[in-house]
Amino acid sequence: GLTPVPSRKVGAPRVKEAHAFLECKLSRIVPVGEGSGAGCMILGEVLCIEIDDEVMDGTRVDLEKLQPIGRLAGSDYCGVQETFAYDRPTPEELSRPGRA
Repeated sequence: GLTPVPSRKVGAPRVKEAHAFLECKLSRIVPVGEGSGAGCMILGEVLCIEIDDEVMDGTRVDLEKLQPIGRLAGSDYCGVQETFAYDRPTPEELSRPGRA
């Protein structure tokens, strides 16, 4: 089950059974696009992060222990069966002229 418990920094409750949580404050909502494909990008400031020691491997989260899920669309969710690494471009690389 999902048991609501008080959060540390925000008014909304968190889920007691969760192995990790973020508490955030809304910074702004940015409309993106128009028509049927439009949506909003929600930006927030993280006020509190907590991760149970039992899902940690040193300084990193052990995904096999955490068994995270992801929200898809509507009432659909997914489990994480595999992970991969991808080197993110630096801000300098992203701002190079001619980069689309």
